[in-house]
Amino acid sequence: MPSKRGHFFGITIVDKFKQGAIINSMSEYKQQVERQRLLLEAEAWSKAVKDIHVHSLSSMWYDNRPQDTADGKSVTDVAYNSGRIERTLDNGKKVYFGEVLTGDDLIQAYQKKTGATVLNDSI
Repeated sequence: MPSKRGHFFGITIVDKFKQGAIINSMSEYKQQVERQRLLLEAEAWSKAVKDIHVHSLSSMWYDNRPQDTADGKSVTDVAYNSGRIERTLDNGKKVYFGEVLTGDDLIQAYQKKTGATVLNDSI
């Protein structure tokens, strides 16, 4: 008859350890899947227009091209949720400003603006 030492209700300590390892690896897998879900949502959100600004100002916080609005010329600036700003000049040429958010930075910006949550705060 086997020894009762190391048994807990018919399950050995080794079996309990294996079950714990399986549960932990499944939790890690769920966290990875959840993070990927949030990343895909955030990437779709990042392509949406945040605002459109038609102006002839040279004092925008991101503007390092005062020549675009010199002599009263107007420009159209389209800001996206990703952080990118697309400027269309009066001749139709496009110029880009801003740093595009990616990865965890994008997920955090998405969560901050939309209130989206992750199942387990692993990010």
